[in-house]
Amino acid sequence: MPKLIMGWSRCQIEIGKTVFDQSTGAESMPQSLTSIGTINYQSTTMEVADGDELIARETGGKIVAREESDGDTTITTRVIEPQTALFTLLFGTAAETDGGVKVSTHVVEDYFALKLTPKNVGAVGIEAKKCSVNFKPGYSDTDGHYADITFTIVACQNGDLYTRWIKPAPNTTTQPE
Repeated sequence: MPKLIMGWSRCQIEIGKTVFDQSTGAESMPQSLTSIGTINYQSTTMEVADGDELIARETGGKIVAREESDGDTTITTRVIEPQTALFTLLFGTAAETDGGVKVSTHVVEDYFALKLTPKNVGAVGIEAKKCSVNFKPGYSDTDGHYADITFTIVACQNGDLYTRWIKPAPNTTTQPE
């Protein structure tokens, strides 16, 4: 039995604005992606919430029909000392001459594509063409300046949510295109 690779270990998350085909509206990955920065130790998770459930019962309580919908799929992480470039990418704000950035909102309006690359060869990576982004910056004595970022994966026009891929060994290619 081959060795089982269980975790992301030290993962990297890269993002870029989702590309929309003007004629069809179909979504695709951007040509280039940008790293979100240094990720805090053991802070990255992927979760799928329970979806809605509709149950029809007849007299006496016997179930005669049941439907279930998908719940939200989210990837959440904490970025240590987020850089001005991340604020510029997410909010479209230009850097000030001193390297800072003026923040007028924490609402990210655009859809972003996401690629999560695990450190270990053989581990599962995630690629999503369309995500809404929730950005919550914070400060603390123990963590310094940080940003908690949640990517909620949104279904593409063709119904796809995300692609799972196995990180290849160097000099091989098995990642999705």
